[in-house]
Amino acid sequence: MLDHKLEMDLVKSHTKREIGLYPTQIKPDAPLLVVGAGIHGNEPSGVIALKKVFAELERLDVAMNGNLLGIAGNLMALRTGERYIDRDLNRIFLENGNSIESGQPYFIHEELERREIVQMIEKVENQKNGSKNLYFLDLHSTSSDSIPYISVNRKTSNTEFATKMKLPVVVGIEEFIPGHFDHFLTERGYVGFTVEGGQHLDPNSITTHINTIFHTMITLGMLNLKDVSASIFPMKELIPAIQKQKAIYEVVFRQDIQDVATFVMKSGFKNFTKIEKGELLAHSDGKPIISPFSGYIFMPLYQKAGKDGFYIVKKTEADNAS
Repeated sequence: MLDHKLEMDLVKSHTKREIGLYPTQIKPDAPLLVVGAGIHGNEPSGVIALKKVFAELERLDVAMNGNLLGIAGNLMALRTGERYIDRDLNRIFLENGNSIESGQPYFIHEELERREIVQMIEKVENQKNGSKNLYFLDLHSTSSDSIPYISVNRKTSNTEFATKMKLPVVVGIEEFIPGHFDHFLTERGYVGFTVEGGQHLDPNSITTHINTIFHTMITLGMLNLKDVSASIFPMKELIPAIQKQKAIYEVVFRQDIQDVATFVMKSGFKNFTKIEKGELLAHSDGKPIISPFSGYIFMPLYQKAGKDGFYIVKKTEADNAS
């Protein structure tokens, strides 16, 4: 078993867009689960998790009903350990830039990364012969300490699928930041969600991602629990329920810092920390930012790169009624 720090360092030497395809022959009528990882280069846990999952499937020699495809996101940013090189890859997947579509020279590095990812997805889709049995996970982590959670687009099939997992669910972020990988795949007819495993360097983020991948394949009928009973991973305890925070939340506010020179988040916030209207949350160019709502803090920014200072979420009426 590799040391955790060594595992993180090895991601910087990862050069292949395809992390794995299991089994290697596409099954046209069976489920296809596309799993993206490392869309942000400072979030290596998903890449590590996928490598472990593929190694385990091959070790067990499982006969799977469907295919698992693992895709590495921003390869150059993964090598440098930066969130992105020129522009956030997870904001441009729905853009139709001329240089992306026409083969002209790339104006930003992430256009190249995006094009290669889309081409890989299109290649596999072509082998599905028009089948709509398409699913996805997008594996991420956070700059602040955080419990694991799911972020999902406001689409009934996606939210119903997400709530089958034993994690808090946050709905509607695509209304504030369209163009992310999750949004792109949803627009193509996939059903799925984004999984935030925890803090970037926390080993538990890798565990959460591994468990979510296996749990999803079992939920989709791609695997039976007995098929992986000899796994090195604790299949009977997939994603322990987090009772206190197990809820459905809705995004109601985004703090945009696109044109801000300096942004400093007040220390001590974690995802789902309860906040009150009028509470001091951060400073932007030296000026205080006061919460416009009562609710819960979400994705507080404690890293240099990023255009989203924080979000505010509230529990949904459906959750409050349950």
